Amino acid sequence: MSAPDLSLGLAALLGALQGVAEFLPISSSGHLALAERVAGLQAGAGGHSFNIVVHAGTLLAVLIHYRDDLLTIARGVLRPGHA
Repeated sequence: MSAPDLSLGLAALLGALQGVAEFLPISSSGHLALAERVAGLQAGAGGHSFNIVVHAGTLLAVLIHYRDDLLTIARGVLRPGHA
């Protein structure tokens, strides 16, 4: 049985919820499941692919935000003594 399609608006809302919940000491995946249930969708309606994409978005945001720090760390590892 295939997962029903999510509307763009609901997908954006679930993505925003996951993005906010990711950095709180709570389960962002749990909040996605709860939001899907409140929206009247069956659990996991977005499918595993949706959850992976939403978490990848969080990872991308963190990498962009901390890019300067990450580059400094990488330079320090690749060229010890030149950080």
